[in-house]
Amino acid sequence: MERTYTSPDTLLWVLRPNEGKATDPEILAIIKEITERAWQTPYSIRVDSLTNYQHTRAFEDDLLVRDLVVDPAEVDPDEVLRVGTTEPAIAKRIISDDGTTTAIFATLKIPRDDITATAAPVAHARAIVADIRERFPDIRIELTGSVMLSTSFSEAATRDLQTLTPGMYLVLALTVWFLIRSISGTIATLIVVGLSAAAAMGFVMGWMGVRLTPPSSGAPTIILTVAVADSIHILVTALVSMQKGMAKREAIVESLRVNFQPVFLTSVTTAIGFASLNFSDAPPFRDLGNAAAVGALVAWVLSVSFLPALMSILPISAKGSLSRQSAFMERFGEMVIGNRRKILIGMTAILIGFASLLPQFTF
Repeated sequence: MERTYTSPDTLLWVLRPNEGKATDPEILAIIKEITERAWQTPYSIRVDSLTNYQHTRAFEDDLLVRDLVVDPAEVDPDEVLRVGTTEPAIAKRIISDDGTTTAIFATLKIPRDDITATAAPVAHARAIVADIRERFPDIRIELTGSVMLSTSFSEAATRDLQTLTPGMYLVLALTVWFLIRSISGTIATLIVVGLSAAAAMGFVMGWMGVRLTPPSSGAPTIILTVAVADSIHILVTALVSMQKGMAKREAIVESLRVNFQPVFLTSVTTAIGFASLNFSDAPPFRDLGNAAAVGALVAWVLSVSFLPALMSILPISAKGSLSRQSAFMERFGEMVIGNRRKILIGMTAILIGFASLLPQFTF
């Protein structure tokens, strides 16, 4: 539909004076200026505002069609307010019922295949806003519209990649170190996580030519979760074995023997789960699923190949805290097995109770 007819891309400058009405002559002059400058917005095909609304009036046997506001200094504010709030084409669309808020509405036709095309219109619109705010501090002006919404999503995704993702890696590093108390093990885990995310994003976004979108930009965070789980399983088992007296090489071999199949099954089933997003109607979520699925498989490969090799080279020592954690988990496991019937019945009842609330969902 959009390719055949037109796109619904819009930009709105919304104005509200701190005092008075939007139909006051000085405000109308500002609206007229923004309207003229809005026509210079890249890809703009139409601009609607209070000043250029084509108002039709009868004069004797003729119908006169002209801009609602030709000269803001000579206009009747009350008449402009009356027309603006009674004409169906602009009432509640260009001006509010109380006449205090108005908008300049620009319709754009942005190329569908150019994901960077919105940058120029947004930059032009923001320049207008910055100029009006500087010259008229007593007027509040904001930007909205579908173009700003799309840009906000992209900018938020970019900020997340620049700030949130590094922050998560920092939290991950601190958490892993706190649990295993091994700087070398923490570094090895971070390397595996980073390589997994980089390989998955490079393969899907680079080799396959998939464009990065706000939903798919969350893939590195998902891959981080899967990769760190694989690495911790192998790393902790090796460290516990070393704590029990095994040599480092034998401990790594034993860890691979114990964890190879469980980690493989976990990674494959996780990849299958994310790959099921290909059934989504939204392409960005299909891209997210593919990137996360590839990341899960890459994390498994690195966890059973690169991580053991790196562990064998780096100086790694096991701390006593790991033995205490292992002993606690052994006691916990024995408790669960010893009370398996009670736990099974109790958890089943709890789950059924929560599931019974599903009909309470509202949309």
